Amino acid sequence: MGWAKYLTRARWLAVAGLLAFAGCDDGGTPATKAFDCASCSPNATCDSEEKTCTCNDGYEGDGATCTDVDECTAANFPCLTGSTCLNQPGSFQCICGNGYEIVGSACLDIDECSRGLSACPPNSACVNTPGFYDCQCNKGYALQPGVGCVDVDECKATPFPCDPAANCTNSGGSFACACPSGYTGDGKTCTDVDECQSPDACNPTFDCTNKPGGHDCTCPAGSTSDGERCAKPGGEVSIQYGDASFSASSGALAVVHLIAPLNPLANNGGESGIDSWDSAACGSDKWDTSTLDRIFGDAAFMGTSCPASLTQLVDLEAAGWPASWLESGATLRLYAVARAWPPNFGDSLWLELDALDKNGKLLKTNAQTPAKPGNAWVLQTLKLEALPAGVRKAKVTVYGQHLEDSAGNLGPLVDGVQLVAPGWQVRTKIGAGNWTGWVPFAPETEVKLPGISGQETLTVEFEAPTGERYLASDSIVIAVN
Repeated sequence: MGWAKYLTRARWLAVAGLLAFAGCDDGGTPATKAFDCASCSPNATCDSEEKTCTCNDGYEGDGATCTDVDECTAANFPCLTGSTCLNQPGSFQCICGNGYEIVGSACLDIDECSRGLSACPPNSACVNTPGFYDCQCNKGYALQPGVGCVDVDECKATPFPCDPAANCTNSGGSFACACPSGYTGDGKTCTDVDECQSPDACNPTFDCTNKPGGHDCTCPAGSTSDGERCAKPGGEVSIQYGDASFSASSGALAVVHLIAPLNPLANNGGESGIDSWDSAACGSDKWDTSTLDRIFGDAAFMGTSCPASLTQLVDLEAAGWPASWLESGATLRLYAVARAWPPNFGDSLWLELDALDKNGKLLKTNAQTPAKPGNAWVLQTLKLEALPAGVRKAKVTVYGQHLEDSAGNLGPLVDGVQLVAPGWQVRTKIGAGNWTGWVPFAPETEVKLPGISGQETLTVEFEAPTGERYLASDSIVIAVN
């Protein structure tokens, strides 16, 4: 918009000389000639009495000729400061330009911004300029012709305004940088946090590996995660000695046989022959291995036709048992699974367990009374309670005898012989199901079958008294009724 203000006219006075016209009378005497105003310039004023022509204001000359004075070029320029002088015939005009107004004796700029005279779009600021104003988009906005000032998405800008690892969040006229989890900093600079420096980054059984923005907890080679900790392979599980097919409805139970990890007895079921044991004979008849029947693996120990023993002396410390498992009145348990062999099932079997110190001195002993296991596999259990201090070794003896009348019949079968320290726990799961709760270890346990058909993996986890965990598994085929 513009404002024009006009000043009052200023004029200059130009004075012409008197014009006298003299003549002679008839007698030769000079005579006075009458004054004629027609001799004055159109831009002059005639005074007939005074007989003068005077140039009007704004003109200069002798009255007979009057020319316009260009006041705009005069040394004493007559216009106000900041105005423009416009010469006119006999006068001039002082014009304040667009965006100016007369204030006192000067033309001053009009501040359209402070007077609310601007027409700037939203998200912009008015900036006054001489005679007008500019509209400048606010920081974070850019002019889009025909639209106005629109938000600039700084998060899409090149170069990226944040640290390369940071998260950028755009907002109206601005943006924010934030370091993601696993980094520290103000978003403009992000530094990776080495979580592995924290003792809580991983369970102690895992290996911690730092990576940008996080870390990995992985089990060391030879172990597997159970979802909580790393567990080593260990122990044994057998579902019906290989006959792992069950016809069951949901909630049916399957009997599972277990051997705890760190069982110090080598070759506990005859899978590698009888060499790990001392077999005392009655005559030439010794214990041997047989594939007639078994619980674990491919074979079991088979007894003789007369009383004979199967013995193994073990160093418990060398087998990895901490002394704490054997001190403070602990109980040491010996388990074996046994059965007689047909036709008359007259076999008998009994166990003996000796606790010794590191030098082999006998500290405590216990033995079963001979019994007939019968025609099905039966769990045999023997324990030494309130162990005295200093127990470091154990001797296990299995006695068996064939008592049937018919000569040549086979003796008792023994499988899964194991020594177990106190404090072990177990839990199970089938397939991708959930773990059951922890329960104290038992060499025989019942597992509830899911109501699904097909082949699944039964996994058993053992937890030692010191917290180490071990995993063993077996396949199971379920047919729902």
